[in-house]
Amino acid sequence: SGNFNNFGVIYFITGGGPNDGKPSLGFAGDTDILISWMYKLTVDYSIYNMASVFSVLIFLFVGSVTAWNLSRTRAFQED
Repeated sequence: SGNFNNFGVIYFITGGGPNDGKPSLGFAGDTDILISWMYKLTVDYSIYNMASVFSVLIFLFVGSVTAWNLSRTRAFQED
């Protein structure tokens, strides 16, 4: 949730930049986080397919780590 909470700070202060002369079409800036990069891909560059693929991959990764962590800590097992 830290990425979602910091979106406003990154976007309004730096806009994900500076890019330091690198090509910026679809690439993350130096201060971008995942959510601000997804926002730039969809709103600024209209690259919806890449943004949706990365969003699904991030969801699968976070979901699998969460499931593994819940099974490891035995949070839902009754004694």
